[in-house]
Amino acid sequence: LVGGASGLRPSLRMHSNQTVDELRRRVWQELRDAALGGEAPPPQPSSLRMISSGRELKEDWKSLGELKLREPYQVHVMLRPQLLPRAELTTVVGEEDAPAASGDGIVEMEAEERGGDAGEGATQVAGEAAAWPEEGSITLHEVGSNFDTLFALLSLQEERLAARAWQLMMMLPTNREMRTGLERLPALPPGQEPEWPVLLPEGGSAFKLLYSLQIVDTLMQDGDDAWLGAFAARGGLRHLLRLLTAPAEELLGQHRGSQRKTCLVLLLRVVGQLLLEEATQATPAPAPAVAGAQLQPPHDAATAQSAPAPAPAGARDEPRWTGRRFAPLRDASLAALAAEVALSAHLMGLVRHIALAEAAVCAEASGSVDPPPPPPAAEEDVHIVREALRLLVACSHSPAEGGAAGSAQEPQAARLPADLPSLREWVAAMLLRCRVPEVREEACAALYALARDDFAAEHPSSPPQAGGGGAAPGASAASARVPSPLHALVGEMLSLLPPAGAEASRSEQFFELLRSLVGRCPSCSLPDLPAAALFARLLQLQQSHPVVERRDAPELVDHELVGYLRLMRVLLRAQPHLKRQPVDAGGADGGTHLVVAIFDDLFRLPSVEEARRIGALTPPQCKTPRCRAAALALLAELAEREPANLSLLLEMLLAQQLSRSGHSRVSYMWHYAPAMHEKSRCGYVGLKNLGATCYLNSLVQQLFLIPEFRAAILALQIEPPAPASATDAASDLSAADEPGGGDVLYYLQAMFGYLHESEKRWYDTRDFCGAFRDCENLPLNPSVQMDVDEFLNMLFEKLEAGLGRTSSPKLLQSLFGGSVVNQIIDKAGRRLSERVEPFFVISIEVKNKASVMDGLAQFVEGETLDGDNKYNFEGEYVEATKRCCISRLPPVLILHLKRFEFDFDLMKKMKLYDHCEFPPSIDMAPYTVRYLERQEKLLGEAEGPSPADEEDGDCVYELAGVLVHTGTSDSGHYYSFIRERRAAQPGAHPWLHFNDTLVEPFDSSEIGKNCFGGVEPVVSWDVDTNKPVQRTQVKPHSAYMLFYEKVSAHAQSREGAPEAVPRGEGRDGARDQPMAE
Repeated sequence: LVGGASGLRPSLRMHSNQTVDELRRRVWQELRDAALGGEAPPPQPSSLRMISSGRELKEDWKSLGELKLREPYQVHVMLRPQLLPRAELTTVVGEEDAPAASGDGIVEMEAEERGGDAGEGATQVAGEAAAWPEEGSITLHEVGSNFDTLFALLSLQEERLAARAWQLMMMLPTNREMRTGLERLPALPPGQEPEWPVLLPEGGSAFKLLYSLQIVDTLMQDGDDAWLGAFAARGGLRHLLRLLTAPAEELLGQHRGSQRKTCLVLLLRVVGQLLLEEATQATPAPAPAVAGAQLQPPHDAATAQSAPAPAPAGARDEPRWTGRRFAPLRDASLAALAAEVALSAHLMGLVRHIALAEAAVCAEASGSVDPPPPPPAAEEDVHIVREALRLLVACSHSPAEGGAAGSAQEPQAARLPADLPSLREWVAAMLLRCRVPEVREEACAALYALARDDFAAEHPSSPPQAGGGGAAPGASAASARVPSPLHALVGEMLSLLPPAGAEASRSEQFFELLRSLVGRCPSCSLPDLPAAALFARLLQLQQSHPVVERRDAPELVDHELVGYLRLMRVLLRAQPHLKRQPVDAGGADGGTHLVVAIFDDLFRLPSVEEARRIGALTPPQCKTPRCRAAALALLAELAEREPANLSLLLEMLLAQQLSRSGHSRVSYMWHYAPAMHEKSRCGYVGLKNLGATCYLNSLVQQLFLIPEFRAAILALQIEPPAPASATDAASDLSAADEPGGGDVLYYLQAMFGYLHESEKRWYDTRDFCGAFRDCENLPLNPSVQMDVDEFLNMLFEKLEAGLGRTSSPKLLQSLFGGSVVNQIIDKAGRRLSERVEPFFVISIEVKNKASVMDGLAQFVEGETLDGDNKYNFEGEYVEATKRCCISRLPPVLILHLKRFEFDFDLMKKMKLYDHCEFPPSIDMAPYTVRYLERQEKLLGEAEGPSPADEEDGDCVYELAGVLVHTGTSDSGHYYSFIRERRAAQPGAHPWLHFNDTLVEPFDSSEIGKNCFGGVEPVVSWDVDTNKPVQRTQVKPHSAYMLFYEKVSAHAQSREGAPEAVPRGEGRDGARDQPMAE
């Protein structure tokens, strides 16, 4: 026990099953018995507070074992605040940051690791019982050397130690010596200069400079004009500028510690408050940690941006940053000071360093089709760029920075750097190579303000003189012209077109800025580039632009194409005569009409040959909603007040509608949404459920994703059935079979072809159902559910009959066919009888079986024939063993789990919900006849267990698909989980969920939860207790069929075939181990 001014530290022995109340009473009794040091004993046990491991022990009913305290316990004991004398209570240092204090005022720091943060319990009790130190003691902040020690700790390269030291410093009151040195600036004698390197340290760790800048920021918020004047007059501003103009590598070096970016943000903000007219930031910056309770956090200043400026004529849907307003410099003397230290050049270098820092770390290969996602926005980096660009815009509009362009009393336009190649490289770095979208938006706002012609009119450096004597003779003519920065910036940005490689994926803000700037040019023309020439160049870039957007990646937007389309719309709005301009057809007569070219970008569909050759990058160019909206807006602009274009567009739309309907008369479809009918992002096509055909859909998808079976079926040369029969079967499922119709193999091949080539979300299985006839020669009834195992046997029977007339009559036997041998063996080991039977599916019992291996073990387990059941061998009854084992394993092993049985008590079919696991890989060797005979031979010779046979390695299978049944024996639903066998693709998932028309990725770690069956906990409302209670109920979903692929055949058949190579399935050697649920 720790506590009390007397330093009493008694020890108690308690059992873990004793409660906190018993501990409190033991402590109270111990203190009453001791009564040392003249302290008054606590009046009652409840007057004691006990804190252990950073948390207060409040729950008196809990046992010490329930609190999970670690031995040896150290309990801090103190009186509750309301029982202390009023004069002894201290002020709260910080309700969130102050640590727990003991009764004698000594701060107790937790020694255990907490990831650099204070303990949660310490913040809960902070300041509640803190008291002033006893007479003769001192607090930590009153000794200046303690701060020197903390600053020395902060300069170390150990980040965790520095973070804890900084946290402790933020808990303490402000350093009196440092604050006093800055507060006394106005009182210094005229000849005495402040020691700025001491007051505002430079170099080394950034912690001490950040601490000093917090003090400066607090003093500036007080609004003392005398102190601000003294700070600037005595060199404080110049010293800050010298700190700010250090190389970016020095300002942001790792040696400056973890708070280097926070320090730079505060440095930029303080400089901005001293230089700019409005003492506020463009947007609220993050408040750095406060140095003590007396140093308040920086105020949340209101934004300096005023109401958005009126947009240029004809401009619409302008970006939000076009309304940003930037404050000018206070006066010309500050502009001269900024020019003296070359502030603009240093600021440009600083923001360029920030913009390219992430790109240097995550360099990408040029020409990548799928660029990596942008990194999470670093909030401090965004604030550094924002504050730096505020200063850059103000300095660029100042007369001193721009050169001798006029007096300080004239409105000044922006002055871009004279070195245009440098400007081009800077724009490319900020808008194309930077990987952080927020930084690119800040750069757009600053560049837009630099090129604006109304900045100087909104923020004149001083009121105009009477009579306008200060104005130059050509001022009115110059103001009527668009200032050169606009033309220069637009020209430099046009020279960067088209963006190369991965820059195109980051060009959204680039094109937004270019579109806004072009819209501000009179008639959208440049001195050396008329609007017609610019439009022709953009049209050429758009027509030669490759297809980038993919149907299977709707999040991948072609920002370059969107930029071209929106730019052309701006030009057409300003120059309507361009709407009749034809597209150059490479020398052909006439060329292509502009409306036709843009229409093709929206609606042109690829041919089957194109789709097979090109893949996911097939036409049209515009696939995402944003890109299609831009193309539609351009088409609408082309038809605006142009009757010829409008008539042509309507004709093309009507032809498109007629081709979609497939009839001369337009067929109407309510809520027609083409995007809802597109192929899923996984790249696979679903199957439509006609009512109760989920068993067919789930099984066909399993068969289709077996590469060898799919390729063999698609390669067959099959004569199509008679057209009349096919039409009748498709239109009427109850029609009788006709000669030449009902070809299951043909319609299965057609279904596989649609699943392989279609771009639609699902395929209608109506034709297949009409061709599939039962024993009564009737088509499948789509409203009647079938057992999928029964349907598989029927399907294979019909396929065998159809394959017999093709070039691959043994296709099913070569992939799915195996054989079992039924043996009868006497005690001497003689084989009395053997009968080989082929199989496509092995049925396994799951009732009272923990795993599939238990069911397989029962499958090959022998049955003893003795007593009256002896086997008659050549007229003699002998004792024997009857067993069934596998003699030949197929490449694709299908296991049927017997989930349904007939209950003779209830005289009805019942479903078994038993929990039955199955492994991701399984060794089938122990269930083969070769393995069992070898085991019997070795056991008979007493030589111990069998060594591994070379052929046993050919019996290892990997899980490739799970067909699941959910529901009861009377009603239910089938769906499939299938492992994809295609070559690995970035971001793709190796397992897929096929549920009729739905195809989506599936996490293979969830197989146990979704397929093993058993029970699961659920929370339901209990009417009796009137509260939610947890119960267990059986899972309605469980695996019904398993598809395993042989490992050796799986690897050999796919060698050199990229489409059939499985994606990185891990084989850790843990075979026959069930998946963890």
